[in-house]
Amino acid sequence: MDKLSVASQKYLKKMFEICQLQGSVRVKDLANLMKVKPPSVVEGLGILEDCGLVEHRKRYARGIALTKKGLSVGRALCQKHEIVKRFFIVLGLEEEDAKRHACRIEHEMDLKVMKSVKRFVAYAEQLSKDERGWLQENNGPGEGGIMNE
Repeated sequence: MDKLSVASQKYLKKMFEICQLQGSVRVKDLANLMKVKPPSVVEGLGILEDCGLVEHRKRYARGIALTKKGLSVGRALCQKHEIVKRFFIVLGLEEEDAKRHACRIEHEMDLKVMKSVKRFVAYAEQLSKDERGWLQENNGPGEGGIMNE
């Protein structure tokens, strides 16, 4: 997963999400959802196919299929996004802001960092709202600048 480009990770994650809902995905549908042209999707699929993550043949009625490895990596990418989103929610961000920020940084975090974030989130989520208050104090710009320190 760490060797995939950010673009490849985004394609695989989106395909995994669609497959979970619909069972399969077509190039046209993926292009529309990713807001790119179909040739860009086909190029991205070629990279993912070379990595053994997807099977794509134009003649297949089912379109794009994730391999067993592709399902595993796609699931891990979605879990990574969820952990980072929950991290931002614990820090006091609204869900939509947390999703947006998670999408921006999830691809840059290595496994060691993700494990630490996951442990922190698990700890912080078991705290009461009052106990979590210190996490959310000074959660924005104030008189002392953005860091308020």
